[in-house]
Amino acid sequence: MSKDQKLLQRIRQGSTCDVPCRDLARLLESFGFTVRTDRNNHMIAYHPRLKECPHFPTGTFGVNCHTKQGPGIAHVAAVKDAARAISFIECL
Repeated sequence: MSKDQKLLQRIRQGSTCDVPCRDLARLLESFGFTVRTDRNNHMIAYHPRLKECPHFPTGTFGVNCHTKQGPGIAHVAAVKDAARAISFIECL
């Protein structure tokens, strides 16, 4: 099992509070997302097929990388959004 698959499995099992932003970006890129940095502490993830999902009508979602857990750790809500987006892309 690859490192990305292990991270995705861990996220789906509910461990969303200590995911490093760089690992989340690598995971999203492995599913075909384009990830870019917006300012210093935010990432924007985009996938053209994500526009079909009612949760992400623009095809994008943001990831805050400066949270209470520490710098470089993705916000819990962003990790859940990433898991939802990946699940939608997998179903297509």
